Amino acid sequence: MDIEELARLYALELLVTQLIGEQLEATPDPQEQCGRARWQLGALVEKMRFADLTLDDEARLRLRVRERVFDVLDTANRRAIGSPT
Repeated sequence: MDIEELARLYALELLVTQLIGEQLEATPDPQEQCGRARWQLGALVEKMRFADLTLDDEARLRLRVRERVFDVLDTANRRAIGSPT
């Protein structure tokens, strides 16, 4: 991955985190909303299929995607409730 692709990924993650944080701030219970999002997105990750991967690689990739999604949600939640990131 070159520096341009890496910069795009980090920028996208930052923007998504900010948008989710702002959305969570607008809800009465950000932690509950974040918990629901974790459950829903976790279920979606389980349904993802990746072409041309072995079952082991697919499982590892699915795990990493879930971890990254949860990291973004957790960071957004901390921002929404005013905790330091």
